[in-house]
Amino acid sequence: MLKSETSITIIGVALIILIFCGIIIGESYSEVKVHVCEANDLTTYVSKFAPPKAGKFGRCRVEVMTNEAYRQFRYAIKHSR
Repeated sequence: MLKSETSITIIGVALIILIFCGIIIGESYSEVKVHVCEANDLTTYVSKFAPPKAGKFGRCRVEVMTNEAYRQFRYAIKHSR
């Protein structure tokens, strides 16, 4: 009886880990709309949300990209100074 309960526990833990990994991978590849604003050839605003005052950040556009690409883009912008 103890082997059966242990096997069920192991299967349950493995299933939870697989579900968690699936959620993380699925979230990384989901598409998001990203607002990118530029002024004088400099990127001034990057976010999933529209800028508070569009004219303040220069010319803005919306790009569709994956969450992973968005995170890499934000990282590059933050660390390029």
